[in-house]
Amino acid sequence: MDRPSRFDRKFHFDLPAAAERRAFVTNWNGGRRTEMKLSPSGLEAVVERTAGFSFAYLKELCLAATLRWFANRVAGETDALILGEVATLRGQMSARGV
Repeated sequence: MDRPSRFDRKFHFDLPAAAERRAFVTNWNGGRRTEMKLSPSGLEAVVERTAGFSFAYLKELCLAATLRWFANRVAGETDALILGEVATLRGQMSARGV
């Protein structure tokens, strides 16, 4: 705590709006293999259900969904996997009072 530049500034970032969440998830989705991609309706469902998520939570969501996909490796199941992860993270946020 006594070292310079350690904790001397605090920055506030607003939570991403729907357009920003859509851009983030679209960018992530664009880098996936075809069998791992979200459907257009799945992408929109993620955008709708992630209101209140920070970029850190969106990153965690994408990472968790990718890991779950690799554990199951079922083509076309990404929509269900990521929406399940949205619910899990939402529950964790509620438990932490976020």
